[in-house]
Amino acid sequence: MKRPSSRELYKKLKQARASAAEKQIALIAPDVILSDLLELDFLIEDLAERLPEILSEILPGDYQGQRPQAKSY
Repeated sequence: MKRPSSRELYKKLKQARASAAEKQIALIAPDVILSDLLELDFLIEDLAERLPEILSEILPGDYQGQRPQAKSY
């Protein structure tokens, strides 16, 4: 079976969209995200407001990770 499946990815995106809509955001690697935001000329203060819009454009087919996913330790 090909993992993560489209169903698994859809569920994770749905959870991310719901959390972003409620502004419940946690940055796992803030230094990396800040660097990317600066490169895109995007203010970190705008992230909480714009994240729901950004997540609405992402589809399960956009997943570029390994199949199967690498285990996290």
